[in-house]
Formats: sequence, structure tokens, C-alpha cells
Amino acid sequence: MLVRPGQTAACQDQAVDEPRLWSLPSSEEHSNEDAVFVRDGVAVVVDGAGLPRSMRAGCRHSVAWYSEQLACTFGEALLLPGLTMSQALGRAIVEVSKRHDGCALEEGSPSATVAAWRLQHQQQPPIVEYLVLCDASLIISTADDVMEVTDDRLALLVAEELDRVAAASTEALDAIALLNARACVLDRARNVDGGFWCCQIDPAAADQALTGSYLLADLVGVVIATDGATRGFQLLGIHTLGEFAQRAGAGGGAGLLEEVRDAERDQTQRLIGDAIKVHDDATLIALRLTGHRS
Repeated sequence: MLVRPGQTAACQDQAVDEPRLWSLPSSEEHSNEDAVFVRDGVAVVVDGAGLPRSMRAGCRHSVAWYSEQLACTFGEALLLPGLTMSQALGRAIVEVSKRHDGCALEEGSPSATVAAWRLQHQQQPPIVEYLVLCDASLIISTADDVMEVTDDRLALLVAEELDRVAAASTEALDAIALLNARACVLDRARNVDGGFWCCQIDPAAADQALTGSYLLADLVGVVIATDGATRGFQLLGIHTLGEFAQRAGAGGGAGLLEEVRDAERDQTQRLIGDAIKVHDDATLIALRLTGHRS
């Protein structure tokens, strides 16, 4: 089941509240390229990568199509018994690639980042598993702490490229130089050893995902989000990580996303100067864990 932004999806176990999700497109003129899946203790958020058309030249499908296909297929695979989360993602990448009828995928196709959780109540003790690939985020809350899991390999590679360009130039870097540096990294370092990894057509990317688990009894909440939603604490400085986690868990996701949009409008010139798109699709799914403590 692919759950549309604005809906809530019921979890079957009474020890947890229902997952809640919120999503905003980057603008009313563009399709939302984020997609989600929520069912039976599984939640997936997929962020379609807004790559230049030249990097998708071999595919007739839209980024939004790819995101929806991957979210649903990965979510369904996570419900199958016996598959690790990485194995489920690898299977989903292969299955979605087979649906590209008539596409020359070797010439470029849509790609995406992903974050997911899976509740494993049948294990003793019960656990929450997670997977994160590229710059989506998982935020885990315990009674004493809040932790973010995100894959920063792309950001580090872009920073290294900027340092290289700056060292070879006598002029200050402008927005065009920053965009060129990012495009260079995307072109040469995507899904290769020593580079960064995302979902596209190579199932080996799934083995590069960050995975792990937490004891269910140790947690009070879990959130997965695209980088458009985490901008408030990662980029704009309007939320702390703790505030983000607490408000999302309490059902305040809509307010968080609206505050991100307001801050983007206020800081438009700075964002453009940093060669970052002013608005991005923003999606988060939050689960408050209650009633499982002794």
C-alpha cells in the first residue's frame, strides 16, 4: 500500500501509536518527487533525486514515477519473511529496473535516497530495524537522548571538490562554481567505490546503506524524513534536532514543514548564494512508541 501524503496509516500493534506522515511539494507547479509506504510496522520514505535531465537521458519515466515505484516495492519486500532490510532494498531496485520498458538505463535514469524502519515484534526482545541510504535521515528518540542517522558521503565529496577548486583558483567561489562542483561529484562518484551511493539500477547500492537496530523498549519515538524536511535543523537553524523529534512525535509535523518554508523564503538570498535550491520536497513520517514499557 502506497500511502499518500496527508494520510495516516494504522499500525497493527497496540504498543505503538499510529504512524503519522506529512509532505509538502517544493511548489504548487511541480509534482512531489517524495513517496512513502506505511503498513504493518513498516515505513519507507523515498526522496527522488532532482538530477539534470542529461543524467536521466536514457529513461522516459519521471522522477516521481521512480520514487513511487521504489517506495511501494521496497515496502512490500520489507514485509516478506527472511529478508534483511538491505536484501529487501536490493530486490526492490532490481524489480523497479525491470519496469523500465524501452529505456536505455545505461545512458542515465532517475535515482533516489531512502530511509526506512521495520518493527520486529516477534523477536525477543522486540526491536526496531532501520536503513538509510544517502542523505535521507532517521531520528531516534530515547528517554534521555535524540540521535540522527544519515549518510553524509555525498556532502563530504562535494566539500572536497570545493576545496580542490578553491585551491586552484584566485577568485572567491560563486554559486555557479558550487553548482559545477556538485554536478562534477554526481557525475563521477555516484554508485562507485569510494564515492556515494543511492538507489538507481545497481542493487549493490543496497549493501552500502547504513543499517542497524534498537531495542523497542529503549525508544520513545522514531522519525524518517527527506532532506527537505530536515532543513530546519541541518541548514536553516530554526529547529534543534531535539525540537524536531519532539514536535514530530507529538503530531506537529505540519507546523515544522510550514516553518521550513517560511525560513526558506526569508533566507532565499543565502540559499541561492550557497548554490542550494530554495525549496525542496519535504516529507516525514513519525511514530510515537507508547505502552510497551514495564
